Amino acid sequence: MQSDSIMSEAAKATEPHEPGCLAPSEEPLYITVEAAAKLAGVSQGEMRKWVNSRIRPIPHLKCGNKCLVRANAIEGYCRQKEIV
Repeated sequence: MQSDSIMSEAAKATEPHEPGCLAPSEEPLYITVEAAAKLAGVSQGEMRKWVNSRIRPIPHLKCGNKCLVRANAIEGYCRQKEIV
C-alpha cells in the first residue's frame, strides 16, 4: 500500500524537532546584532542604535551581555524607516 507509506512519510515530516534544534530549511528566530546588520545592509553601529532606541527599538532579546534581534522583524523595521 503506497498511500500508507506516503502518509507515514508525511507524519515524519511534521513531527516536532528537539527543542533548540532547527530543521535544515528553518531559519533561526533570533540572530546576533552582527548578522542582523549584515542582513539589513547597515553597519553594526547602526543596528545597535536601532536596538537601543528609546522611541521604537527593533524587536530583540537581551541574554546577559548578548543581544539577539528577531530575524523576521528586520525587513518590516527597515520598511518603516524608509522615506517615501
